[in-house]
Amino acid sequence: MFQVSIGQLQYECGRIEGQVRTLFSLAEELEKVMQAVAFIPGMENIVIRLGRELVQIQEEETVLRQLLQALDKILLNYTGCEDRIINDFEQNVYFFKPRDVGIFQIPKVSDLIR
Repeated sequence: MFQVSIGQLQYECGRIEGQVRTLFSLAEELEKVMQAVAFIPGMENIVIRLGRELVQIQEEETVLRQLLQALDKILLNYTGCEDRIINDFEQNVYFFKPRDVGIFQIPKVSDLIR
């Protein structure tokens, strides 16, 4: 049976999922730092820079989430198509019984020569 190995795609999906979690945690920490620093006098420029970094991190997280969703859909569609092919073409075995064709049935090859 022909089958494509999808283990590498599943592995990469897991890695991307880990990166999304890391970026989400980083964004949460950065928000907490911004809230803590916002009330310290003279830190306005740092809060602005941290805000820009937070926006970049959130954009990267969004892009990775979209990529992960696309890969998940590809994986689901591929496995669904593969299963359908296997079910429709590889597992259905048809056996045909020979039938008598009445007057056209020839019992021996030698009868054809006569």
